[in-house]
Amino acid sequence: MSGNNFNIHSMDSANKASVGTINFATGTTVAGTAQTSSKKNVHGALNAVSWGVLMPMGIMIASDSTGIEYSKHRNIGIILFCFATFRSLNFAFIFVT
Repeated sequence: MSGNNFNIHSMDSANKASVGTINFATGTTVAGTAQTSSKKNVHGALNAVSWGVLMPMGIMIASDSTGIEYSKHRNIGIILFCFATFRSLNFAFIFVT
């Protein structure tokens, strides 16, 4: 920090691994070490399965169901899913190029 402005720090391994806890009641801080990235990997895998498999399956099941009285609600959900998919693909192409 420089004066009242925050500055960007380097993203080397020491900065990425530095963590700590702050007790706001007492104002004390305790330095710690970063946990392994296995939780991030598990979170990413579960996220990929839920959005990549379960969500499309739910949409296919909902769109193929007969006797559903909430067709407007179903159509809005399908349209929103399509917009979200298009948006994520758009971001993917922006960051790849």
